[in-house]
This record gives sequence, structure tokens and C-alpha cells, in this order.
Amino acid sequence: MPATGRLFIDADACPYKDEVVEVARRFICTCIFVANMPLKKLEGRDGIETILCEQEFDGADKYILSHALGEDCVLTKDLLLAKLLVEKGIPVASFRGKPINSENIGQYLAMRGLKQEVREHDSGPKRQKNNIGKRKKEKSQFKESFHLFLGLHF
Repeated sequence: MPATGRLFIDADACPYKDEVVEVARRFICTCIFVANMPLKKLEGRDGIETILCEQEFDGADKYILSHALGEDCVLTKDLLLAKLLVEKGIPVASFRGKPINSENIGQYLAMRGLKQEVREHDSGPKRQKNNIGKRKKEKSQFKESFHLFLGLHF
């Protein structure tokens, strides 16, 4: 059965590469992992392409922006890339599996700015890293949300 679409993944910072592949296979879409660093763990797997971009600043973002089309989907953490893709009419999901669209991109960008301001002025104790139980829950939530996102587009 031929692939139903293409899914571009901004792969350098993606915490859920295996989960992306697992969910995307249900929709028979081609996963295109785009990165500035080699992705040896993913190379050679069926239904997966890996694109190694030049190690220039935003090389993977530029590749995704120039190659993704309206019938494709993109998974990224980069809100500025997401904004540009949304403006082109390309469906985008965050690394939480949630859609980023014209209705919520402004809120995402405002929250990003607010968090940056807080970090710059915060001298309090640093947050501890997530514990294993929380990461498992986050993976499960990602898979569920991402499945719903892909179901709307493929």
C-alpha cells in the first residue's frame, strides 16, 4: 500500500523519534527526519527518510520550510518555523503532539516570550529534571495527541 502523505520531523530536538514512527506507521505516511546531526538510529528503517542538512544555523528549518507542501504535516518545537509553516497552510504539531495553527500560534509565541522573561529574571531554585514516571506519562500523552493530529490530516 503506497504512503498517504509525508511527515517532516524537525529531528535535532525531537524527544520522541521512536514514538513518531510508531504512530505514523498507522497512517502509512513517510517520516522524513530532518537534522543537522546524523541520525544513525533511524537510518535504513522502512518508511523513514533521514535528511542531513548543512550544519548552518537553522539548516533543518530551512530545508523543511522549502520542501513541505500543503498536503504534508510537520512536527517541530520551533515556534518561529511553525509560524512560517502555518502561514503557508501546512499542518504543524508541537512535540506534545498538539496542533499549532493560525488560531493558537499567537498564544504560543506570547507564552514563549513570557517564559524567556521569567528565566532572565528568576534567581530562585532551579527545577529538577523529570522523573521516569513523568516521562512515561508524557510519552503516552504525546502518542495519543499525535495520533489525533495525524488522523485529522492523513
